[in-house]
Order: sequence, then C-alpha cells, then structure tokens
Amino acid sequence: LFDENASCHFAIGNAYSENIKGGAEFSDEDKKKIGMNNSIIHVDFMVGGPELSVIGVKKDGTQVQILKNGNWAI
Repeated sequence: LFDENASCHFAIGNAYSENIKGGAEFSDEDKKKIGMNNSIIHVDFMVGGPELSVIGVKKDGTQVQILKNGNWAI
C-alpha cells in the first residue's frame, strides 16, 4: 500500500464496511440505510503531484500536515 499512502486516493464501487466503526457487524439492510455502495467491483484511483497537500484532523480538532507540496511532511 505504499503507493496509496504516498498519494491521495479515492475509490468507486463497493464500499468496505470494516472501515466504519462497528461496520463489520452491519447487515445488508444497515449498509443500505447509510448509503453504502454494494457492487461487485472496487476501483482505486491515485492522484498526486507537487501541488498535493494532505492534512489530517485528530479527534481533538488538531490538524497534522501529512503531505505538503507532494512530499511527506511527517
């Protein structure tokens, strides 16, 4: 996953419920209620470059620069 972690990525297709707290126990109906996509495919797209900046936000609201100008900042 180094390529995904060194760029910004998004995906279309099947959603992964294990990425949501408690999601591993969701029924198909629970997933549908919250708008999770159910598909036989999942495709990742990576984007990046010198203009890319990624800022993470901690639970307390503190911001942490992850990528700055396309380079690791941590």
